[in-house]
Amino acid sequence: MLAIVLLAIRLPLLIKGVPLTIPEVKWLALAHSLQLGNILYVDVWDETSPLSALVYWLLFLVFGKNILAHHILSTIMIYIQALLWNDILTKRKLYEERTVLPALLYITFSTVFFDFIALSPILLANTFIILALRHIFLHINENINRSQVFDVGLYLGIATLFFLPSFVLLLIPLVGFLLFTGTKPLGYFLLLFSFFLPIIVVAVAFFLIDGEYAFLINAMGYLFYGRTLSYFDVQAGATLLVVPTLLLLTSLVVLFQSNRYINYQVRCQQAMLLTLVVSTLIFLFNASFSAHSFVIFLPVFSFFTAHYFLIIKRLLAEALFILFTSLSLTILYATLWLEVPKAYEHYNTITYDKLIVTVYNEETKQLIQGKKILVLGNNVSAYYYGKPATTYLNWQLAQRHFNALNKFDIQVNILDNFKEDLPQIIVDKKDFVPILFEAIPALAQYYNKVEGKKMYQLNYMSITEK
Repeated sequence: MLAIVLLAIRLPLLIKGVPLTIPEVKWLALAHSLQLGNILYVDVWDETSPLSALVYWLLFLVFGKNILAHHILSTIMIYIQALLWNDILTKRKLYEERTVLPALLYITFSTVFFDFIALSPILLANTFIILALRHIFLHINENINRSQVFDVGLYLGIATLFFLPSFVLLLIPLVGFLLFTGTKPLGYFLLLFSFFLPIIVVAVAFFLIDGEYAFLINAMGYLFYGRTLSYFDVQAGATLLVVPTLLLLTSLVVLFQSNRYINYQVRCQQAMLLTLVVSTLIFLFNASFSAHSFVIFLPVFSFFTAHYFLIIKRLLAEALFILFTSLSLTILYATLWLEVPKAYEHYNTITYDKLIVTVYNEETKQLIQGKKILVLGNNVSAYYYGKPATTYLNWQLAQRHFNALNKFDIQVNILDNFKEDLPQIIVDKKDFVPILFEAIPALAQYYNKVEGKKMYQLNYMSITEK
């Protein structure tokens, strides 16, 4: 039944297609760069977590730039996660009856935004977050003899390698075990050891290729000094989230006023409330902010709202569930097939211009198609039409060089990075090229301004002469 519900919701999206989003183009561009032989963080600067980058690279090797493969895999992931989460909650007896409601709500909430269909790093991390929550519930259960702390830390460490802000989830067992269990100090040491174990393995792998500094500064460091990059319109997003948010808040109020649960169930509910708080911290902490960020709330939302529907009278519960599902689908398809086409036509005036890929005219497409491209700016739409060039895939990470053009060694590094992988087209979204060329005149000799466009084209004659 769950598979039928999921297909009924997503099959129209897969067949008709959804707009390509800017984050997805960046993930494709990163995979393309890795396929060309570049090393993540070392040769191509981007903040994408290592295991997510590995998934994107493998998909690119098999399917190229076919984004449908990403959407099909994300649909499969949602189905697996919904089944896994439902199985965990029912086997751990966190509800008074066996139910498929958590899985149904997990699937339904995954339709709030059309770009939830994207194969985002958060979605990939969610599988291991759910597995970690399973072992947290087991550890809270006093009737379980074997300690689960090693498993909790290991799964959270793997989740962090898919989506680096997930490290904040370590607060759940650290605080939760202190409040709800009698975990000994050795248990906390084991938790931290198992959490850092997979991260250390990846760090050692980069150390062996002299890339440990690049890993620390481009991946770990970006969490702390990266400026918030938004692909999300707050006003439009708030409108879409009104119904799910009200449902979640109502569920919390009704649940915590109920006295029908045993101590073990109450402690697990409190652990999930802590998960809601920590997930909110991750949501706010994430340097790249988009609708994908809300995927982190899927387990929490389905957990609490399922309780609500089971507590209230059956007829009312069925009516409310149908209403919520209908509203979610109506908003989804209205957004996708009414508002987004307008955004394609007038992308500079519609809120979705922060999210969907810019539609270039045929003249511009011919200019950039199949070329080696460097985009100076956050809107990396042009990469979909060509190959990424140079180290500077991520505009914010590139500021380490571009904000220090007065330093001679930085000028040399920039010039070397360009010469090693000379772009055929520079797309200047930030009007930065004149500043760059003034600081590095040797670079300016390679390019000519494309008339009427914020683009610069490689002058092949200048290369021949040199």
